[in-house]
Amino acid sequence: MISKEETKKLMIESLSQSKADETEILLTRGKSELSRFSNSVIHQSTSKVDDYIQVRAVLGKKIGIASTNQVSELSSTIEKAYEAAKLSKEKADFVSLPSEGSIEAQGTRYSQETADFGPKERADYIGNIIEAAKDYKAAGMFETSAAFMAIANSKGIFSFQRQTEANLNTIIFNEDASAYSYTISYDAGKINPEALGKEAYGTVIKSKNPITIEPGVYTVVLKAAAVAEMLGLLSVAGFGALSYQEKRSFMNGKMGKQIASKKINLFDNASDKMSFGWLFDYEGVKREKVDLLINGVAKNVVFDSFTANRGKTKNTGHALPAGSTYGPLPLNLILDNGKEDVDELISGVDKGLLINRFHYTNLEDPVKTVFTGMTRDGTFLIEKGKVTTPVTNMRFTQNILKALLEVEGFSKERSLASGLGGYSYVPAAKIGKFNFSSSYNE
Repeated sequence: MISKEETKKLMIESLSQSKADETEILLTRGKSELSRFSNSVIHQSTSKVDDYIQVRAVLGKKIGIASTNQVSELSSTIEKAYEAAKLSKEKADFVSLPSEGSIEAQGTRYSQETADFGPKERADYIGNIIEAAKDYKAAGMFETSAAFMAIANSKGIFSFQRQTEANLNTIIFNEDASAYSYTISYDAGKINPEALGKEAYGTVIKSKNPITIEPGVYTVVLKAAAVAEMLGLLSVAGFGALSYQEKRSFMNGKMGKQIASKKINLFDNASDKMSFGWLFDYEGVKREKVDLLINGVAKNVVFDSFTANRGKTKNTGHALPAGSTYGPLPLNLILDNGKEDVDELISGVDKGLLINRFHYTNLEDPVKTVFTGMTRDGTFLIEKGKVTTPVTNMRFTQNILKALLEVEGFSKERSLASGLGGYSYVPAAKIGKFNFSSSYNE
């Protein structure tokens, strides 16, 4: 893997060759290794080493994009982006590429042990999960990766970061029950596969012989994975400046107003020690902390260079890769925790549901924040403050903001969960009213 210094020299020299008014180069290089297991047997191990290069060329207000996976083709890709810009239509509100916000984070979120992880080490971890599953079957995947991303432009930006990632998840199951557990870290040595397996096993043995209950409105206790899924969809629905500027965000007309429970403090902060991922966006600009909801009050949306220039405001460093139609999005959500543990949240529920995670979620109406989906891998009935019996999966249709208005508490424990393109660090949540539209029983 080439050094930061070599990467910077290559990119600066390449930028000098461009005939465009402004040019941007994004370069990622990484190794990803994956082991999959099913029916308590490892059935696939893969290894991939790849480069990805994207060039954005600007001619006045015309923008062209070209990409390749060969560093040797960088010069020709710059030329292709330039030719594409000449043929493109003008983007009326475009001003320029960013010129401020560079960050170099050479060793942040990087573990050499994780970078060196091989199939034997992954097999040992998976073996611990299979052993914890006992008489049940285990399936899942363990992926380790090491990569760097570098972004440079002709306005003086150069940002660089190395990163490793270890992602282990499992479903332990039999004919009528399943349970899901997961963990994510930049350091594989911090992952405890035995604990992960025991967590899933502890859930699945309680899931035998599920009953079917009537759909309706229930109090729910959502585990962290379900909370992260819901908040990720909320981000897409309106925490980005593009949807806000185009008047299709739920935040339009709501700034400074109470739109969620006063218990909710939600922000985006890639630099938080419990967060994960790249510290700069896909334009090379440092990701700033942005308060989204404070005491349930709508505060801000996130910006990239285009929407910041258009709105004559500060760029918060939340650009997606050039060519994306979503505009800027928060990818490092953090939700403040509460003072109770999950059992204490459950103890306050007279009749409701404990939900491990959601599945097959979709936004039905982004402006109204209505989403739909199903429960999966661990759904239980709560009666008089006790988890009493497993429940077959249920389909829900729920307004997210209305659910957030009904928040009655958060757990003190928080977990890092992957979501729509990023990671969220969130607690479990107790929500007073959550609408289930139908029951499902295979």
